[in-house]
Amino acid sequence: MFSKLPFLFVFAIFFSCSNEAEDGAKDSATPPENTSNRTRPSSNGGPLDLIVVCTNSVWEGVAGDAIREIYASAQHGLPQGEPLFNVIHIESSKFNYILKRSRNIIVLEKNPDNIGAKLQKNSWAKPQLVAFYSAADHQGIADLIEPSKEEVFENFMTLEIATMQKRLKRGKFLPNPKVLTDHKVRMNIPSGFELDQENENLLVFWNKTVKTDQGIIIHFSPLNDDNLTVGSNTIPLRDSITKLYIHGQKEGSYMKTEMLIPPMISNMEISDQFALETRGLWKTVGEFKGGPFINYTIYDEKNKQVIFLDAFIYSPETKKRNFLLELEAILRSLKID
Repeated sequence: MFSKLPFLFVFAIFFSCSNEAEDGAKDSATPPENTSNRTRPSSNGGPLDLIVVCTNSVWEGVAGDAIREIYASAQHGLPQGEPLFNVIHIESSKFNYILKRSRNIIVLEKNPDNIGAKLQKNSWAKPQLVAFYSAADHQGIADLIEPSKEEVFENFMTLEIATMQKRLKRGKFLPNPKVLTDHKVRMNIPSGFELDQENENLLVFWNKTVKTDQGIIIHFSPLNDDNLTVGSNTIPLRDSITKLYIHGQKEGSYMKTEMLIPPMISNMEISDQFALETRGLWKTVGEFKGGPFINYTIYDEKNKQVIFLDAFIYSPETKKRNFLLELEAILRSLKID
């Protein structure tokens, strides 16, 4: 599951950063000690931008390979290849004050006198995460990256979701429909969406523009023995709902999960309740349309219900990763009362 930012890990091999690494220092990429309680400038960077600071030789070696494998590989569930992060290599000597304000930073350093690794927030700006790895040689750096790769990745993603949610809050949200309040949940749905269908257990929202259609489905069902087999009902439930409520332009056409590339399912928490995240592709039966979707199935033990959140995109002429990140941020804004 995604880690929460206040609980940042520190590797077993921990080192103290140099006291000489002050704000704006141009001769060192070593982050200063965690000073999140001090005034910091606002961080910058586009969605899913990741700065990797190291020499060219480190970047072209096994340590750089490890970073590219983790962060620059293709995101699952997109019809065209798009990387998980926009990984940008910065030569250590060019890591200046402006770049130190980047939101997501990884520093790789070859230094036999300063061996270790840590993840630190708000080193030079806020909100910001800096993952620092230092070892005597290239292989040593790569060896530090591997054991913590999932936790570091999850912390970067958590920050990206929080940043997107903060951006969405600059706009207006729809009033929560009675269906949500009746099921004791709240959710921040941007005003660009319109409520299209509603019954006592289901809501369907659409945000349609010239180039992009975005849809959100919210469905509630009782938590009972029939759905306690975690994960077994997600795709059948999704397909049953989309067949009824998400139709194409041709009569009899409807949305269905594409199984030629099986969806990827992982565990997480939403509003302190166990949830499954499912990423995959959808197609339209009866038409040549498709795209990515993201689904959260939340097992709400507090209110004895299963909350089904599903968002999908149709955008044949544009890249879709950032749209999906926005939808993910919307779905994960759900709060259970």
